[in-house]
Amino acid sequence: MSEQKHWLDLAEIGSAAVSLGGSIAALAGQSVAYATIPLSLSVILNLWNRNRLLQEMLTSHNQGVATLQQEIHSHRETLQGSLNELSNKTSYQLGELERLAEDNREQLQTDLNLKEQNLREVLENLQQEHNQIAKIVAELQQIENLSQGISNNPNCADFYYRRGLSHQHLGDKHGAIADYNKAIELDATHASAHHQRGILSAELGNRRQAVDDLRRAAKLYFEQGDIDSYQQARDLSKEFYEIATPTTEQAYEKINLANFLS
Repeated sequence: MSEQKHWLDLAEIGSAAVSLGGSIAALAGQSVAYATIPLSLSVILNLWNRNRLLQEMLTSHNQGVATLQQEIHSHRETLQGSLNELSNKTSYQLGELERLAEDNREQLQTDLNLKEQNLREVLENLQQEHNQIAKIVAELQQIENLSQGISNNPNCADFYYRRGLSHQHLGDKHGAIADYNKAIELDATHASAHHQRGILSAELGNRRQAVDDLRRAAKLYFEQGDIDSYQQARDLSKEFYEIATPTTEQAYEKINLANFLS
């Protein structure tokens, strides 16, 4: 790219030309004094022009440095903006991750609590089943022991009564009644056998038999001085009697019951 020459460049060129011409003239006229003047002027112009070039180079360098600093500052601001934006995005993403982590932690804790509750319920059910099985095994063992006792002593009413209780605990109502019948057959004063047979008779729907047994049990308990059992049997006999007896006959039967127990 062509540029307009500085006047010092033109002056330096002209000075060099004059100096060359002076030198030629000095040689032709043999006068050295005339030759030194344009030479000195050329040297001065040359130094001046070099100084100007150095100043221009320094100014250009300073401008370049200023431009570079401005660009660095601009890039720095752009980079800082990008860093701030990235930091904001990162903070937002971290916040979202923390929120999700908290939600997941709460959900996991809820699921864990639910599973622990279910596990406790399962363990409780297993423990209840285990206890129930242990009771059944104990009752079966009791039945076996009492059966062996009955084989050795077939006239012991209490053996039959206790075996009847084990059958009753196992839900074998008819087997229990059969043993209570045998106990009463061997000992008609066995109040507990009458009491339990009366309860099972009521559960099987035979209310009148239940009332008879409970009345008999109450009378025997009273005679034996067992007042608590007497009261229980008496109250049950009244309850079952009211269920089994028509309403029009209740007042009359209550009088008879009171007289019977008095």
